[in-house]
Amino acid sequence: MGNLKVEEESAPAGGNSYQLQVTGFKGGHSGAEIHEERGNAVSVAARILRDISLKTNVHIHDINGGGKHNAIPREIFISFTAENPEVIVNTITEYSRILKNEMGDLEINMSVKVVEENEVPKKVFTKDFSNRLIGILFSMPHGVIKMSRKVPGLVETSTNLASVVLADGNIKIETSQRSSIMSENDEIADKVKTIMEAGGAVVHYESRYPSWEPDPDSSILKLFKDVYRREEGKDAEVMAIHAGLECGVIGDKLENMEMISFGPDMEDVHTPDERLKISSVASVWEFLLKILKEV
Repeated sequence: MGNLKVEEESAPAGGNSYQLQVTGFKGGHSGAEIHEERGNAVSVAARILRDISLKTNVHIHDINGGGKHNAIPREIFISFTAENPEVIVNTITEYSRILKNEMGDLEINMSVKVVEENEVPKKVFTKDFSNRLIGILFSMPHGVIKMSRKVPGLVETSTNLASVVLADGNIKIETSQRSSIMSENDEIADKVKTIMEAGGAVVHYESRYPSWEPDPDSSILKLFKDVYRREEGKDAEVMAIHAGLECGVIGDKLENMEMISFGPDMEDVHTPDERLKISSVASVWEFLLKILKEV
């Protein structure tokens, strides 16, 4: 997480206050769905606001976007003052077209707009601080960093620009990195740290998932596949997923322990549409009992 102590000054005369609203993105699990190239509301807003700031003076005074560290951000709201309303309107119009062309087939409910606020605040972020914040968010990598060469179609390393919020006079920027190879996880985490520090942020690590590399030759996996074939009359579909699991934590403490992970059917995890197929819970429980009888 990166932390920036806000630097403020009196709002410049002659400007109006606006709120940039980037909403309606799909969001989702920052591991399991990171490869789908879903839009990141924070990244999109930073891109738009950077463009506006190159054309007119921008002073941010409030920002709130994203939520959980393991979810792709769906929306963000940024309040700022600026002097040229025509530039703002034209830029939003342009990006509505650009974003529709780039991701409109996927993000069918996305919305990008600016609304004028009723009052101009007495205090705003300094221009330098606003530019540094915009620069950090605009430069921050997000998405797939590397695909696995061992497992076709599996994301090996990724990073998620998860949230940015103003709280108690500080800007807090949260990201999360995932990888099945810890050295790669550390590398992308260090790159994110370097970008934040270049913008003046103080960075600290809150937690990290130990990696859990797939072992297609494990005996527990063979047992699972044999029992599944016997009980279901067909081969099990075995796959690796790009997500943090307790197996990685346990395996980090108990070396050489063989593990597999399976569970009920879930969809749209870490979004308001998250749901679980209730009927699949009983099937998983019954199959677990059959596996335990063979161990």
